[in-house]
Amino acid sequence: MKEYKNLTDWKGSPTGAETFWYRKDETQPLPESLAAVALKEKWVSEVKPAAKAKAEDK
Repeated sequence: MKEYKNLTDWKGSPTGAETFWYRKDETQPLPESLAAVALKEKWVSEVKPAAKAKAEDK
């Protein structure tokens, strides 16, 4: 799964069985189907591998 950074607080269900709160500025992997909705709604942005590596270096 790809990593995404939350641009806002939002609720989502990665499995369709449970709902989770995703908090602004947190980063986590998302299943492709949930990521598609979150990207369309501008709730998340995709974390590029190089950007993630730079953030970990700080």
